[in-house]
Amino acid sequence: MPPILSRIPAGVVVCALVLVAACVPSGGTSVSPTPSLVPTATPAANPYTGAAANAGAGKKIGYVSYGEQVPYVREVTGGIRDQVTKAGATLDICDLALDPTHVPTCLKQMTDDKVDGIILFQAGLASGDVLCADLPSGVPVIAVDEPPVLPIATAAPQPSASAGASPNAPTAAPVPAATPASACDKIKAFVGADDLRAGQIAGAAVGRFVKTNWGAPAATAVPVAAASATPVASLTAAPSSSGSGTSAPSGSAAATDAAASPAASASAPASSTCNYDSLVSFGSTVAADRSRLRMDGYQQGFESVCGPLSTATDALLVSLDADHSDVAQSTIGDALTRLSGKTHIIVVAVNDDAARGALAGAAAASRTGDVWVSGQGADATVRSDIRTNPQYIGDSAYFPENYGRTAVPALLDLIAGKTVQPQLLITPTWVDKSNIATIYP
Repeated sequence: MPPILSRIPAGVVVCALVLVAACVPSGGTSVSPTPSLVPTATPAANPYTGAAANAGAGKKIGYVSYGEQVPYVREVTGGIRDQVTKAGATLDICDLALDPTHVPTCLKQMTDDKVDGIILFQAGLASGDVLCADLPSGVPVIAVDEPPVLPIATAAPQPSASAGASPNAPTAAPVPAATPASACDKIKAFVGADDLRAGQIAGAAVGRFVKTNWGAPAATAVPVAAASATPVASLTAAPSSSGSGTSAPSGSAAATDAAASPAASASAPASSTCNYDSLVSFGSTVAADRSRLRMDGYQQGFESVCGPLSTATDALLVSLDADHSDVAQSTIGDALTRLSGKTHIIVVAVNDDAARGALAGAAAASRTGDVWVSGQGADATVRSDIRTNPQYIGDSAYFPENYGRTAVPALLDLIAGKTVQPQLLITPTWVDKSNIATIYP
């Protein structure tokens, strides 16, 4: 993401989240709840840094790809291919092409080809029941980018929310009503993004950007307070409510991203000197639980720097289905019409595709100078903007190219009969103009 500039015209900040399933357009609008996450145990550290040379000699690794037409997926696939090659194993690929009807066919290919283990990247196209029926027996499976829910991840007991509970404490993804892929006991581990942490890191960075560039004397600053939302057209306008406005705990991801740029630090106390007109949130109804973690993390990180959200009219606008560039472009157009004359607007959304759509929508509305964006993922489609576009603040990078460095050695351990921890999260890092040349030379 672009770094904080010495001179920034007043405008909109757009933050987006990388969610692979969000590449599929979704419909409908929904209400976004005020973050209500409660503490759980912190996941164990990911011990994997890549496959050992020739560690998989003679083994056949099956890989089911979500859809190679998606840039993010292609980066995941490339990393897996590199690691399988390094390990001396053979790779057997089947591409789902975003089509749920291809799931049984691809799993049959894995069975017929007698693979020794499977890396399954199907991102919710099939339920756990379908997967368990079609996955070969006795073959270990690692799922990529599935919600880490029971029985894959053993979550700590969830305490009841209370007035004294911090809304900024991290949590595991809630168990969805539908049977998740991870409910299939043939799937032994989950590899994927640390969604809440990534949201917190980016939210804190955006808050620091706003505070640094749009700061106002405390007497004239826009006040902030926690908000709930009610539906309005394609966006959700959020009237004020009384909220605690508790900042992120000092030990949270937002406060401890060691690789983050100074803009991402949430260690400073929350301040009322963040002068902005609106926070516009672009979420996803596809993989909604993961979207909620990311978007709640955005709000938590932002509030840890700027204090609780503004009580001003339209201070929080939410769309839960602006996860695709075309939808995001239309949605930001609606938001900018609603926010006519406003010049300090922050839009937080669900992926880099949405971030690009927001930029395009702002340009179409002749409001480019009013809009800054931030995203999640830092995939190849936005790296040029991160380097050079003054309207792009930065991303929480998910490093899809590195997923193979965890998935392949972990699967080889499972094939060898070794125990593998059930949740293997990829640590996100804040990326902006100041450090992208180091991270992505």
